[in-house]
Amino acid sequence: MLELFHGKTLAFKDYALASVGVFMDYFLNKRKKNVVVLVGTSGDTGSAAIESVKRSQWMDIIVLYPKGRCTQVQELQMTTILEENVHVVRVDGTSDDLDVPIKNCFSNPAYAMANNLCMINSTNWCRILAQTVHLIYAYLRVCSQVGHTVKFVIPTGALGHSTGECILTTCKSNYICSLVVLNWSQSSNLG
Repeated sequence: MLELFHGKTLAFKDYALASVGVFMDYFLNKRKKNVVVLVGTSGDTGSAAIESVKRSQWMDIIVLYPKGRCTQVQELQMTTILEENVHVVRVDGTSDDLDVPIKNCFSNPAYAMANNLCMINSTNWCRILAQTVHLIYAYLRVCSQVGHTVKFVIPTGALGHSTGECILTTCKSNYICSLVVLNWSQSSNLG
């Protein structure tokens, strides 16, 4: 079992998003450029994203989360941060509903560029690459010899780790395969 919940917010996204924050801060500092990070969350992405950028002088973060749909711990992790670059907004509706205004901000690329907007979410490439490294690390820890096949069961809501596994499969790694288990509570609109 690959335990990824030992980060600062106890979310499995902590390790990957910590990488995202460090890389973004490094490159933004080199360019002396500020960005506004938009995040929609049902809980764990928001607190992990905030933790990864809260001390950056180059990033402001705006996090939207659905009223009554996060755990109390997750809500407190997001709403008790006092850094000036962190802005958290509770909205009515589901996590799918709060994705709409965020997607609208990016539907016009000129608007997004003019306002220096970016996202940290399940499809952020730096995060996916970090999650790919998690799988390689796990593979090397459980194999007595490279070349053996390892099967992972990946519980998921937005398929970030599963995307990492797909990258490895695309790279002709026939040694890692997975069974994806969708987190139904986050995806109840699929049925």
